[in-house]
Amino acid sequence: MLKNLPFITPEDDFELNLLLTFQIVYFLNSTARGLNILDIERLSIYVYLLKNPHILHRVLIKLGKKRFTLKSYETSSYKSERNDTETFYDNKIVRYYTQLLASNNLISITYNEKIGFVFTPNKDTEKYINADSEYFKRNITLIEKIKQISSTSVSKINTAIKSILEER
Repeated sequence: MLKNLPFITPEDDFELNLLLTFQIVYFLNSTARGLNILDIERLSIYVYLLKNPHILHRVLIKLGKKRFTLKSYETSSYKSERNDTETFYDNKIVRYYTQLLASNNLISITYNEKIGFVFTPNKDTEKYINADSEYFKRNITLIEKIKQISSTSVSKINTAIKSILEER
């Protein structure tokens, strides 16, 4: 008889992915100059990079940004071992998460004529960010690394990710 493993698969845990999406909206919704830039395409890329730190690490190197040290458990993931690029190209689940976050008044979705729909956190949502676990603290550290590419065009980031995925 098989027993359930005592851990979750982060790629598939609903609440975890919802919180990761919210953390990205909270911390990466605008540039240093205050321009709201977080559209669905950029959000999907950031979710992918946050869930795949080994890819983020290589993207930063390709784009000439500061490197960071990967933890041993970040060198690959279950999905990356299967060379699963579907999560990179499919933003349906990220759209669903943003709808849930908006319906629970955690984020706002507004229309920007240049970019399209952009996501911003609502006021008084900081209490949902301050998670005490090491996992969420590490995610915030990784989000800080993603900030290095927030002013980089989506096409440049996409090109870097695609070339990394093709190398495998």
